[in-house]
Amino acid sequence: MPYIAHGKDKALVDKLVAVYFLETPVIKMGVLNYFVTKLMIGIIKRFGESYDTYNALVGVLECAKQELIRRRLSPYEDKKCKENGDVYE
Repeated sequence: MPYIAHGKDKALVDKLVAVYFLETPVIKMGVLNYFVTKLMIGIIKRFGESYDTYNALVGVLECAKQELIRRRLSPYEDKKCKENGDVYE
């Protein structure tokens, strides 16, 4: 997981997340998808269309997915397994 040192980059990202994604009354997954897509399109425009660029973007998405599973989903599933019983007996 890319941990960003405190500074203007981290502050900008944290503010965007807090203002838009955390202060809205409902989860807007379409907006999140749009945001991520526009970010990737901007990166492709900036660095050019190439296998390296696409490979880097896919790698970032995959690592973010795996980190979400490792840090949040797996502990959640373990908790629910204890609460409701294990299907894998």
